Amino acid sequence: MQTVIVKAPRSFVDGVLWPEFQELSSALTAYLAEITEKLIREEVYVETREAEEVDEPRLSADEIAGAPCALMPGLLYFHRAMSQFLPL
Repeated sequence: MQTVIVKAPRSFVDGVLWPEFQELSSALTAYLAEITEKLIREEVYVETREAEEVDEPRLSADEIAGAPCALMPGLLYFHRAMSQFLPL
Protein backbone atom coordinates (compact mmCIF):
# COMPACT_ATOMS: atom_id res chain seq x y z
CA MET A 1 0.00 0.00 0.00
CA GLN A 2 1.28 3.43 -0.86
CA THR A 3 0.18 6.88 0.16
CA VAL A 4 0.53 9.86 -2.12
CA ILE A 5 0.14 13.41 -0.91
CA VAL A 6 -0.70 15.97 -3.55
CA LYS A 7 -0.61 19.71 -3.04
CA ALA A 8 -2.87 21.08 -5.73
CA PRO A 9 -5.65 23.60 -6.15
CA ARG A 10 -9.08 22.36 -5.06
CA SER A 11 -10.39 22.90 -8.61
CA PHE A 12 -7.76 20.46 -9.98
CA VAL A 13 -8.57 17.84 -7.33
CA ASP A 14 -12.34 18.15 -7.90
CA GLY A 15 -12.20 18.48 -11.69
CA VAL A 16 -9.37 16.15 -12.71
CA LEU A 17 -7.75 14.08 -9.97
CA TRP A 18 -10.78 12.77 -8.09
CA PRO A 19 -12.85 11.85 -11.20
CA GLU A 20 -9.80 10.07 -12.67
CA PHE A 21 -9.27 8.19 -9.43
CA GLN A 22 -12.92 7.12 -9.30
CA GLU A 23 -12.80 5.88 -12.89
CA LEU A 24 -9.62 3.88 -12.30
CA SER A 25 -10.98 2.52 -9.02
CA SER A 26 -14.19 1.36 -10.72
CA ALA A 27 -12.23 -0.28 -13.56
CA LEU A 28 -9.94 -2.07 -11.12
CA THR A 29 -12.86 -3.25 -8.97
CA ALA A 30 -14.69 -4.60 -12.04
CA TYR A 31 -11.54 -6.33 -13.29
CA LEU A 32 -10.85 -7.97 -9.92
CA ALA A 33 -14.48 -9.12 -9.64
CA GLU A 34 -14.31 -10.63 -13.14
CA ILE A 35 -11.02 -12.42 -12.44
CA THR A 36 -12.30 -13.70 -9.09
CA GLU A 37 -15.46 -15.11 -10.66
CA LYS A 38 -13.45 -16.71 -13.48
CA LEU A 39 -11.03 -18.27 -11.01
CA ILE A 40 -13.83 -19.69 -8.89
CA ARG A 41 -15.73 -20.94 -11.94
CA GLU A 42 -12.71 -22.58 -13.60
CA GLU A 43 -10.71 -23.81 -10.63
CA VAL A 44 -13.02 -24.28 -7.66
CA TYR A 45 -16.05 -25.69 -9.47
CA VAL A 46 -14.11 -27.52 -12.20
CA GLU A 47 -15.06 -30.91 -10.67
CA THR A 48 -18.82 -31.24 -10.91
CA ARG A 49 -19.39 -34.97 -10.53
CA GLU A 50 -20.86 -36.38 -7.35
CA ALA A 51 -18.46 -37.27 -4.57
CA GLU A 52 -17.76 -40.94 -4.07
CA GLU A 53 -19.41 -42.39 -0.99
CA VAL A 54 -17.22 -44.42 1.33
CA ASP A 55 -18.52 -46.68 4.06
CA GLU A 56 -16.91 -45.83 7.36
CA PRO A 57 -17.01 -48.14 10.37
CA ARG A 58 -19.51 -47.06 13.01
CA LEU A 59 -18.47 -46.93 16.64
CA SER A 60 -20.76 -48.43 19.25
CA ALA A 61 -21.79 -46.42 22.31
CA ASP A 62 -19.32 -48.41 24.41
CA GLU A 63 -16.49 -47.68 21.97
CA ILE A 64 -17.34 -43.98 21.98
CA ALA A 65 -17.49 -43.87 25.79
CA GLY A 66 -14.04 -45.47 26.01
CA ALA A 67 -12.54 -43.55 23.09
CA PRO A 68 -9.47 -41.46 23.69
CA CYS A 69 -10.02 -37.72 23.74
CA ALA A 70 -8.25 -37.39 20.39
CA LEU A 71 -11.38 -38.79 18.73
CA MET A 72 -13.52 -36.08 20.28
CA PRO A 73 -11.35 -32.95 20.60
CA GLY A 74 -14.28 -30.58 20.17
CA LEU A 75 -16.22 -32.24 22.95
CA LEU A 76 -13.21 -32.22 25.24
CA TYR A 77 -12.61 -28.53 24.52
CA PHE A 78 -16.27 -27.76 25.18
CA HIS A 79 -16.18 -29.71 28.45
CA ARG A 80 -13.06 -27.85 29.61
CA ALA A 81 -14.48 -24.47 28.60
CA MET A 82 -17.83 -25.06 30.29
CA SER A 83 -16.39 -26.63 33.46
CA GLN A 84 -15.34 -23.22 34.68
CA PHE A 85 -18.98 -22.07 34.57
CA LEU A 86 -20.86 -25.21 35.55
CA PRO A 87 -20.32 -27.24 38.71
CA LEU A 88 -19.63 -30.81 37.57
